[in-house]
Amino acid sequence: MKVFKIVSSWQNKDYMNKYLIGLALLVAMFSCNNDDDGPSVEPIRERGPQAIADDEILQNFLSTHTYNDLDFKVADHELTNNDIVFYKLTDGKLPEGTDMNKTSGKPLIELDELKKVKFTEANTEQTLYVLQIREGEGRPVSRLDDVKVSFRGNRINNSEEKVTSINSEIFEGSATDVGWLALFIDTTRQSIPGLAIGISQFKTASSESTKGEQVCGVFDIDTTGKEKIKNNDFGIGALFVPSGLGFYGRINGLTREYNNLVYTFSLFNVDYRDHDSDGIFSMLEDLNGNLNFFDDDTDNNGAPNFLDNNDDGDDKATEDEIIILDNPEIDFDCDGIPTNDNEGIDMTKPDVNNNGIPDFLDKEA
Repeated sequence: MKVFKIVSSWQNKDYMNKYLIGLALLVAMFSCNNDDDGPSVEPIRERGPQAIADDEILQNFLSTHTYNDLDFKVADHELTNNDIVFYKLTDGKLPEGTDMNKTSGKPLIELDELKKVKFTEANTEQTLYVLQIREGEGRPVSRLDDVKVSFRGNRINNSEEKVTSINSEIFEGSATDVGWLALFIDTTRQSIPGLAIGISQFKTASSESTKGEQVCGVFDIDTTGKEKIKNNDFGIGALFVPSGLGFYGRINGLTREYNNLVYTFSLFNVDYRDHDSDGIFSMLEDLNGNLNFFDDDTDNNGAPNFLDNNDDGDDKATEDEIIILDNPEIDFDCDGIPTNDNEGIDMTKPDVNNNGIPDFLDKEA
């Protein structure tokens, strides 16, 4: 597999030569620090009014653009995110000369595959628009995992209402160039929320797994040494991200641009993370199911459960209060060790006092 210019790596693993792109550090590609002695910079805007303005921009874009939806409705599953093309509609009409075999011409906002995802960031509810071209037939993903993807990021020019490229050549526009992406690094270097939440609405490619085959086997290696996808049923889509779920007011030059973003991506594989090493995949620690993960803090000690290895705050570590139902034939977390996984964790037992609360979440147990 081609090795990219690495912006940031998560950690070295002897058993897996994995390259991760730190999303938070991608900001450095087009941001710079403010010079205290230079010109003054606009203060950070209030999130409430900005969220309203962002949604108007996104809805306007979705009402005045379409994409080549007919290309993706045929049986050709070789298409990736690099094949997604947006068209600007003028008075509801496609540009002259558009191939009508490629697009229905319907505005994005009218398409059944466009979903709305409500999410609260910094105490402000915002809407993320998700174009689910194909959900994917493999494994689900959370916003805390490491994913193998190909993606492009663009911004919507607020004044001209068009998509202009910012970092669209990260993967050199090739369907075969993919890389590992850390959707979450740590609390000080979080990923772009809208990208992480949006990708979590999709699934990976399937692995043609039979009994005993590792679920990580999504790719084959061809004769040239490159990875080739086994099943072309990976998740593929586009995200329309308000600035409040993007970079928001981070300084770009001497301005705060509050860019609304467009991402297209193909989701191939996932490596489930256990950020606090407590034996429970982080993706399973969103107890209220609101995609936040930071507001699930069973013992109210200020550390969310996915970063707390003693979730209930008693004298027993979480890993000592759970039962892991490992399948020794399948390496669920793709680390090369099939007997240390927790995809088969029993979330209800042990429950020594039979109160319906598993021991690892029950301080009285």
